[in-house]
Parts: sequence; C-alpha cells; structure tokens
Amino acid sequence: MPHQLMNVCGGSARYILITPAIFDEFLEEAGHELRQGEAIVPPTPEEVDRLKTASRKFGITLLPDWPAEN
Repeated sequence: MPHQLMNVCGGSARYILITPAIFDEFLEEAGHELRQGEAIVPPTPEEVDRLKTASRKFGITLLPDWPAEN
C-alpha cells in the first residue's frame, strides 16, 4: 500500500516504527538525523538521489511522482 511519512510542522517529531530488521539500515543510508538548530527544508537533489539509490538497494519502491514538484 503506497504511503509516506513527512514532518512538515517545523518542529521535532518522534515515530515508533516496527519493520523488517534492515529498515534501520535503509534509514541510515537514505537520510540523516536533524541536527540541533537545523531547519526543516525540502530535500536537495543530492538527497533525493541518495534516497532513490538506497530505495533500490533495499527493495523499496518510490512512487513515480515523488518528490512532488512545488
């Protein structure tokens, strides 16, 4: 089932996720932890490429229109 999680409130959020064992490795490879004082902004082209590469490696299918153009 297609779905996504996104924190767009500008504040911190926590999420409890129960997934297959290697999903934490996908998160480490595809993203980064927000640092103190770092602003929440749309992903850069490099970040999107890193996510797409990690998605293929871990068998995750991104929807063809992601990320949506603003």
